[in-house]
Amino acid sequence: MFQVTLRSLSGEQLGPLRLLCTDTVSDLRAAAREAMGDTGNDSIGLHLVMDGKPLIDDTLTLAEAGFQNEVVLDATRVSMVKIFAMSSWTSLSVPDFRSWPSVRMLHVPRGLAHEVAAAAIQPSGATEAGHPKQLLVAGAGLHFVNGLYVLHRENPLCWKQKGIGGQDVYLRLGTDGNWCLVNNPGSSSVDGSSVDGNAKKYYYVNRETTLTSQAWQPDSDGSVPAPVIHTDAGVPCLLQVGSQAVRVLDGAEELPELPLVASFPRRLHVSKAGLDFVNGVYERYGEDPCWTNQNNYKVYLRKGSDGNWCLVNNRGIAGEHKEKEYYYVSSEARLTVAAWRSDSHGQGSPPLVQEQSCSALEQLYQTINTSGGFGVANGSALVAVPAIPMGCRPLVFHSRHFQDETQIAIVKGGVGCGSFSGYDSDQIDCASQGPGGDVWTYIGK
Repeated sequence: MFQVTLRSLSGEQLGPLRLLCTDTVSDLRAAAREAMGDTGNDSIGLHLVMDGKPLIDDTLTLAEAGFQNEVVLDATRVSMVKIFAMSSWTSLSVPDFRSWPSVRMLHVPRGLAHEVAAAAIQPSGATEAGHPKQLLVAGAGLHFVNGLYVLHRENPLCWKQKGIGGQDVYLRLGTDGNWCLVNNPGSSSVDGSSVDGNAKKYYYVNRETTLTSQAWQPDSDGSVPAPVIHTDAGVPCLLQVGSQAVRVLDGAEELPELPLVASFPRRLHVSKAGLDFVNGVYERYGEDPCWTNQNNYKVYLRKGSDGNWCLVNNRGIAGEHKEKEYYYVSSEARLTVAAWRSDSHGQGSPPLVQEQSCSALEQLYQTINTSGGFGVANGSALVAVPAIPMGCRPLVFHSRHFQDETQIAIVKGGVGCGSFSGYDSDQIDCASQGPGGDVWTYIGK
């Protein structure tokens, strides 16, 4: 058990807070926010410092973070901003279906654009020997070779492709002293003409001493064009992403004032209702505050004509030919408040209504497309991304299908409706396109 005391800039102390050694820094931060009365206020965050060292990794347990039995932390309230962050690029062309970069949502201290981007993304950097920890391979005629490579070993140098699936691909120094892209790690433990029963493949080779030189060429199992290799170097940057446009903020730029547009949750979870068929996950389609039960598509949670929230068997629109039934009602402004009660057709205990969590890509879409569509009156979001290589530009892809998501990549060269692998090109439209970035939309059938 740890006893944690919070100390403000004025020297005032609060606590102690009692936490377990298995609790994380995130648990500590939540307990500290509650103690300081900041729960639920995402615009205010806590900067926690122990012995002069900031606590920035919320995933560590308190034991891993070096806590002792009794700890005093310096706690400072700071202004926070919600952003989305991307740790790495996966390609320099439109990624294959399911190979787009992943995104996470977080709150970081407000500052200039370069400060916010740096707070969200820690560059992978280099080893003590100066070898890059990550490489980006792009433009290869064998598409499965393209992607992000992570350092696998330093002697001899070898990077392994990350997160693409299928066969393994390595970028390494060969026994002949040349750089090669192959399907085997080339270590002393791998000998002979096969790898795990599969024949060794030699895709591309570079006979120059610098692996990033543009001297790569197809090897015995490769095909043109040859790839370009980029080191994961440079300064992360901040994008402002909208439904119709995207731009890269200047590093010294103040954060833009993003439009504050009211947004309803995309998904709700209803439980504990006495009428069991009312329970389940509810999905919102479009702009109106009306959610449909995904179990039976016969129960709706919506705003009634009297301004109250209601769980009913009808959408409340003209032309519905059914006998209307009213199960539960809440007169509170927030639909997730535990103030629901039985209505004229309700029975048993009232329901508990909670917001259902969405993926970060869904949350990004919702932040931008607050009205549920691609209209110009929507909002925008800030997205921290790794350095954009010379000659590349950001590409934003808003997709409406089984899940509404916004995905982001970087591209070099032309992009058309047929560039998006796995998507029906007839359903793709270009919202804007230019040297500053592209925005494309997809509406699935």
